[in-house]
Amino acid sequence: VGTLGFGTVAIPRAKPLMSRLYGVIHSKLGRWGKYALLSDLTKTDILRVIAEFEKNDGSPFVDGDELWLNPTSMLHVSWSDASRSPDDDSFSGIGAYCSLSGLAWFYEWDAEEAKKIKIHVGEMLAQVTNELLNKDVFAHSRILELVDNRGIVYVSHSARTRDPRLKLLSLLRRQILESANIRAQTRWLSTHKNVLGDTLSRGKFDEFIREIERRNLYLEKIVNLRECMPKDFKLLLRTLMDLTEDPCSPVDVVREAAEQT
Repeated sequence: VGTLGFGTVAIPRAKPLMSRLYGVIHSKLGRWGKYALLSDLTKTDILRVIAEFEKNDGSPFVDGDELWLNPTSMLHVSWSDASRSPDDDSFSGIGAYCSLSGLAWFYEWDAEEAKKIKIHVGEMLAQVTNELLNKDVFAHSRILELVDNRGIVYVSHSARTRDPRLKLLSLLRRQILESANIRAQTRWLSTHKNVLGDTLSRGKFDEFIREIERRNLYLEKIVNLRECMPKDFKLLLRTLMDLTEDPCSPVDVVREAAEQT
């Protein structure tokens, strides 16, 4: 029952199965206690769970230490990260790499962006930007996103946050995934193991290339996003900085910004 209850979480508009069972067992109608019969609503939920399991081929169980070293053809993997150096002259920015497309990219903050784009916002911006750049490659498939910020993992799974900047990025992420029929899962990866994302976000490209070669991964190119920055990306950055200055912006402002981008 616990497993089935967990399974229904992925089904839109389905009331959690555990809630159904609790209602049946504690109902004053019909038979009581552990002898209670399953209601029609509960049976419907079970059938929905079975149908969900049948159409989802799942992901292979592997040793955790091998997950980011050996991505399989069944599950595409990406690494992303953001950094901020205390030294103004040092490299600070965001970056990400996709094992399927071989695309690696980075974006270095200017002085204003480094001041106004907080580190957790940069982490999710890198994640969303990577999804957008690889949307056509990821279409109709499953991806595993590895990030080293637990807060972003929580927001990616629950979409619950009071931060208007993360609300905006969460709305954009949902639109990207739904438009391309992408099923994404975000997992936490410790910083010292997130070598691919960390080196890109810090401008350490020689270390990044050595790590790619060590893991025998495919690398198509490394793109400087500032040199070919899309207009929408510039608008998104401006909106995030404006929301930093006015953190009390209402939800409708966030939704309007999401529609514009």
